[in-house]
This record gives sequence, C-alpha cells and structure tokens, in this order.
Amino acid sequence: MPERRQKKRGIFDLFDEEGFLFGRESMKEESGYSISVTYDSAGKPMVRVETRGEVDVAALRKNIERRYSGVRI
Repeated sequence: MPERRQKKRGIFDLFDEEGFLFGRESMKEESGYSISVTYDSAGKPMVRVETRGEVDVAALRKNIERRYSGVRI
C-alpha cells in the first residue's frame, strides 16, 4: 500500500492571488479607519486618515481634534 504524504505548509501559504486568508470578498462588508500622525516643524500634529466602509466621519474628526489640540487633518 503506498504511503500518503502530507504537504508541509508554511505561513506564506496563507497568501494567494485573491488576498490574505479569505480573499478580498470578505473585506467588502467591513469598515474601519487608520490614522497616521506626524508633526510639523513647529511641533503641531498632522493627521492623515484613511477610511473604508461606513465610518462616521464627523465623530471621527471630533475624536481626533479632542485628542490632538491644534491638529491639521
């Protein structure tokens, strides 16, 4: 009887052409945001925001302005 061999899988086998793990199809329904904070030469914060999906932009802006006084978004 022939032996059955299992293919060894590494962490990079989780990636494919469609996307990470489950593909990009599952990302369509998700929402969220990411922010990047840098400071200008005067020391004032500059925030770059990227949103995806349904995000309450007004509430997000208020939250950022409350956390970083004098922020430039």
